[in-house]
Amino acid sequence: MSKNHTTKKPARKIVAITAKVGDIVEGTVAKVKHPEPGVLIVIDGNPMAFMPNSTLIGKNPAEKDARRKALIGEPGQTVRVLIMEAKDAGHDPENPEKQRLIVNEAKPFLLAREADHKARKAEVEERAAAKLNSVREAVSALVAGSVVEGTVVKLAEKDSTKNPGEKFTFGAYVDLGGVSGLLHNREMDSPVKEGEKVKVFIISAEMVEDKPRIALSTIKAGEVEEAAELLSYFGEGDRTVGRDIKAANIDGVEGFTMTVGAVAVPAFLAAADTHLKDNSVLLKGSRSSRVITTGEVFAGKYVRVVRESE
Repeated sequence: MSKNHTTKKPARKIVAITAKVGDIVEGTVAKVKHPEPGVLIVIDGNPMAFMPNSTLIGKNPAEKDARRKALIGEPGQTVRVLIMEAKDAGHDPENPEKQRLIVNEAKPFLLAREADHKARKAEVEERAAAKLNSVREAVSALVAGSVVEGTVVKLAEKDSTKNPGEKFTFGAYVDLGGVSGLLHNREMDSPVKEGEKVKVFIISAEMVEDKPRIALSTIKAGEVEEAAELLSYFGEGDRTVGRDIKAANIDGVEGFTMTVGAVAVPAFLAAADTHLKDNSVLLKGSRSSRVITTGEVFAGKYVRVVRESE
């Protein structure tokens, strides 16, 4: 008499889950037949983990499907995954199917990409802040009224309103060592070209809404150099004689032009500094007058003098 034998399916061995939800860990693609809905991942010290197709790296279903084929086609390759669900069966060993370890591949990838983006953004902001600080220091080092040497780095152009499609040059940008200023056409004593070194007068230098605004002039630079040459012949308080005196109005100031010193340096005597009740006396007789230099240059072309009191 035959006996019916019932074959009992052996219970799956329970392996305690040590991974915690939220952890990002490394695993390897299992060397087994993978179920269609996902990929099986081996994580050391844990039961087999399941990675749903929807959590694979990819922008759309087609890319995710290609990713799945690449993974299961090369088992053993390492993947970084996020623990999404970790349900242990230790409390119910008779029902091991209740034990689940589900992981996500896309989340760590996106988190890493976001962290990399933030790091790059922080680096860009840090470089921008350092550059801005450098520009501020360069601008603060420029003294209005001084003459410095710079290099023309670019001609300043803009679209023509009269001839659409064409551009016209209105000046040049001059590098002053870490910051550039604008040399407008009206402040040029002669045309300049890129790469040319020029001496420029600092009309103004300031920061406006974190941008440098620097106005330059080669005309005034020439005047300053000419003034320095004029003053090289005289010191403040030097007494000399003015000759060839002529009445003149310079820059809206009434007075007299003359030449002073052995090399006939141009000088200007303001009417207010003549110390005479009747200024016409300066135009009579020998046409000469004893004057005192002030150590200043007037209108960029004249040594300023005052008449010596009798």
